Amino acid sequence: AITLWLTQSMPLMLKRVRNPQFLADCRWRKDKGLDKREYPWGCTVWLDRGAGDRLAESMFKFLVEKFDAEVGTLSTERESQRKHFVKYPTRIGDLEGIADRLPGIYWRTYFGSGAVQMLEPRSITGLPPNVAKVFHHGILLSPYASSDKIGTAEAIHAESELMNALGPERFFDRDLWLTNHSITETDN
Repeated sequence: AITLWLTQSMPLMLKRVRNPQFLADCRWRKDKGLDKREYPWGCTVWLDRGAGDRLAESMFKFLVEKFDAEVGTLSTERESQRKHFVKYPTRIGDLEGIADRLPGIYWRTYFGSGAVQMLEPRSITGLPPNVAKVFHHGILLSPYASSDKIGTAEAIHAESELMNALGPERFFDRDLWLTNHSITETDN
């Protein structure tokens, strides 16, 4: 079944319902359509915090390598929704400000070579080795050590500092997007 999905370039979602639970969403666009990003592959893994950091990272790295993801994020579903999910009141929507930016920084974020090209090279080389490591065809960013920090003020600050170092204009900003589209937080 997985081979059929891959050859047809269809999205693939993997889910484990027993503990430790996880949900992995591997997506790409065969023709890219409205989304003209150079990095059509993405991999998002939401793991139950009870899985432990080592298992979470191992699963994430496996999927990034196996599906050759250009962008990958590892976080909780709640944190992903807080940072990135928006509801838009039309069927087609407006991809401006979403499709042309990187998704953000999470507990673990992978940027492949195409995504890295969107960043300022000096900003990457200036990062501490415990924050940015060469992995697969790009870099693996780790703004803080433990997944227990996801969503805390400390983690949000570390992610924000890392985005500022890499160039905040290159990342999707949910709050700014909502403001620019006259959508209130209560609408979302």
